[in-house]
Amino acid sequence: MNHQQFETWVKAIGAAWVNRDPQAAADLFTPDATYQENPFEPPLQGRPAILKYWGEVSTQENIEFRYEILEVTESIGFAHWSVELTRIPSSKRVKLDGIFAASFRPNETRCHEFREWWTRQEGPSSRRVALITGASRGLGVTLATCLAGQNFDLILTARGAESLEQTAQQLRQYGTTIIALAGDIAEPAHQRRLIEAAESLGRLDVLVNNASELGPSPMPTLAEMPLASFRHIYEVNVVTPLALTQSALPLLKANHGLVVNLSSDAAAGGYAGWGGYGSSKAALDLLSRTWANELEEAGVGVVSVDPGDMRTTMHQQAFPGEDISDRPEPSVTLPFWMWLFGQKVTDISGQRFRAQAEQWEVVR
Repeated sequence: MNHQQFETWVKAIGAAWVNRDPQAAADLFTPDATYQENPFEPPLQGRPAILKYWGEVSTQENIEFRYEILEVTESIGFAHWSVELTRIPSSKRVKLDGIFAASFRPNETRCHEFREWWTRQEGPSSRRVALITGASRGLGVTLATCLAGQNFDLILTARGAESLEQTAQQLRQYGTTIIALAGDIAEPAHQRRLIEAAESLGRLDVLVNNASELGPSPMPTLAEMPLASFRHIYEVNVVTPLALTQSALPLLKANHGLVVNLSSDAAAGGYAGWGGYGSSKAALDLLSRTWANELEEAGVGVVSVDPGDMRTTMHQQAFPGEDISDRPEPSVTLPFWMWLFGQKVTDISGQRFRAQAEQWEVVR
């Protein structure tokens, strides 16, 4: 499966939707295909079940389909899609926005495994606001792309001004407001600037504490860890998310917002050399659960997310001189983020998720 073949397949499924043709859609799948749109329910099994599911298009009209190819490998393709349609007979205009992953066997042009995650908006749009730290590269860019695609206005921050502005320029194609503020997230004055930016937009719905400090590279054992480095790791990975969440609370409470704290499998692994970073993420996990309990009555949700191993600059710093090309790109987590940001915050608050898990479930 190459990029052109996958795009042809995506166009074909979009055309089947626009033309309200369930059979054309079903023909794009192998007879034994699985089709899953809800990670908590079993997938549909086989082409007849897919055909029956697609029969719902008969209740839709005036369908507009758009797509963006995100990533294509030899066996799987990821795409972001959005659809606007009118419900029959209510005449309600509906917007759907989602991500799907389609898997193909060698030399096959029909999909044999399909997974998608989507959100729905009915009626007038209400522009939401998200603040993302560590937003100039890697997972931060993936998160920002996901939220911009869902019509969020964004406040982005990172230390590198040039790369942050490049990211902001790329995201402005979505037509949302993008405020890019470069600076040191551990500095209280910079934290105040970020909250003031959110106040200028009138609200804050999502706070993503993504910025992290790995520590020295190569990573030392605890016996050799410089205490100054250890303190700095905790300042960035624990104290800063605490301080930023404290400052953001009035806005988050007003909108029943969500705080997402980025964790790591190192928080529970006890891996040699990962003591500084891993223990800081373990502390952040505990803060997240405590925040969730303390903010339950206020209707503010707090979750931890372990994104898994990814091909990022920080991961390369953890393995200096090693080839990490076998790790997936951060975009592999897009389906999870699409799902997470479509949930009711009170349903997920206090949970810890693994973004690359087959099924998203609580990990204690």
